[in-house]
Amino acid sequence: MSGLAPSGSQVERHWLSRLSLVLPTLVWVSSLTTGSGCHPGNLGNICACRSAATCPAGCPTSDGDGDNSPADGSSLPDASDPPLPDGDASAPGDSGDEPPPEPLFNLDCAQHPELLHPIFTSHMVIQRNAWAPVWGCITPGGEVSVAFAGQTVTATADTTGLWKLRFEPLPAGGPHTLTVTSTESRTLTDVLIGDVWLCSGQSNMEMVVQDVLNAAQEIADAANYPSIRLFTVPAFRGSPVPEQVFRYVTGWEQTDSSTVAGFSATCYFFARGLSQRTAVPQGLINSSYGGTAIEWWMSAASLATDPDFEAEIAEIAAGNYPLDDFYPTSLFNGMVAPLLPFELRGFVWYQGETNAGRAVQYRRLLANMILDWRYQFGGGEKPFLIVQLPRYGTPQTAPSEGGWAGIREAELLVAKSVPGAGLAVTIDTGEADYIHPRDKQDVGDRLAVLARGLAYGEPIAFQGPTYRSMQIEGSSIRISFDGAPTGLMIGSKQPLTPVVEDATGELSAFAVAGADRNFVWATATIDGADIVVWAPGLEAPVAVRYGWAINPACNLYGKEGLPVSPFRTDNW
Repeated sequence: MSGLAPSGSQVERHWLSRLSLVLPTLVWVSSLTTGSGCHPGNLGNICACRSAATCPAGCPTSDGDGDNSPADGSSLPDASDPPLPDGDASAPGDSGDEPPPEPLFNLDCAQHPELLHPIFTSHMVIQRNAWAPVWGCITPGGEVSVAFAGQTVTATADTTGLWKLRFEPLPAGGPHTLTVTSTESRTLTDVLIGDVWLCSGQSNMEMVVQDVLNAAQEIADAANYPSIRLFTVPAFRGSPVPEQVFRYVTGWEQTDSSTVAGFSATCYFFARGLSQRTAVPQGLINSSYGGTAIEWWMSAASLATDPDFEAEIAEIAAGNYPLDDFYPTSLFNGMVAPLLPFELRGFVWYQGETNAGRAVQYRRLLANMILDWRYQFGGGEKPFLIVQLPRYGTPQTAPSEGGWAGIREAELLVAKSVPGAGLAVTIDTGEADYIHPRDKQDVGDRLAVLARGLAYGEPIAFQGPTYRSMQIEGSSIRISFDGAPTGLMIGSKQPLTPVVEDATGELSAFAVAGADRNFVWATATIDGADIVVWAPGLEAPVAVRYGWAINPACNLYGKEGLPVSPFRTDNW
């Protein structure tokens, strides 16, 4: 650690009080996925132990090498399991006859005496069919009333001046006005009721619409989607304790041709894909920062018992942390905590490049972050949509190369293992010479398809086929898949156009190895919903890899046009 915070004792007291609220729900995750308490059956194969001596059979050693992670998905849950129980497109959210337990309101009215928390502005979207909270500050003990969409709710401020209330669940609609009245009053206009998604990650989530393919036309077309609204969290390297408000004043923006150029492209095209299928308004909160690691987006509670970060978290709690750089928890504290406890529909996550060399560890971190963020934002299995990293860099020349393959596998395993999580495979949308691929439209469209199935319960194929099991058949290996209801196909994908079946093409990016673990290029053919793989001269194959490189030439798809995720059958 570098630098010494001037108020270490205050940081430690604040951090410990915060930690005590969330640790009870997170300790079980750590005990399942780290150290001698690693049990691979409970969260699929996302666990990682500190050493082989303390690691149960089947659970990998967390050596930080992205190439030493298990891949046999046969024990993992079916990625095409039924959608979430609240998935009906007409009524998503956490509605019910009674409001949920009181959330954590982190607002010091002595420092931030505003009538309304700054997340509440004109043009915003409030989550439908949920007990949506509203909060702010007035005179201690004072009365406040909030009128919105036919409801008027009153509250009394506590001894610090903090007031908080909830609306009863409301259906999608608007625009409405929201009026807060106390000793002063404030009225918000053009407020919609719909679904709100938190979009987060690093630079590929941060990348804006003006930088994508066909940007001029996309900007002109934005006027057709006025019910998409965006709130961009101001970029901030972070804080050792959870912040309460944003770094500077900002607000919600309505989509039109004068605003959309600066919107997160992935987030916007995701919402556009949903808007093309439903009249429900879509609210987007973009909290992203380029070049960042996942542990910087995680709370102290979610890292406090992690074997790779517990010592560093204790140092931060004691006031020792970098004064001019990122560190674990800094972005959660600075760019996520100020949103709490705003009601959300779900999350969209596009990150992993910075963690690519620590793929085994990433499984544990991503799974724990999902559980923690859900808890922080009110609990339940809110949908968590993960963008799998696309191809990038030098095209694959050797049968097995590694690179980003391990981090893609980590994203796949977490999506299959954590209930309510899903994976948008984007392997075919990348660019060899540009780490920020400009085809964000296809990324957004695949996320929208994922949400339609996972969150809204539409009876569609919403995830591409995923590896399930292998069977050795003499000198060949048969690969079986989940999520291929109508079979597999060879496909071709060009930017901004649908996948096209290539009936005369040949499968690529498959490799096979014998007991010597030496992979060679393989021939692969489609047999219904299976793939049969072999290599001339290899009489006793034992393992198959597909797309195991940073930039593989993958061309295997489900008949519905969604790509098969890269995978491997071995755990070498």
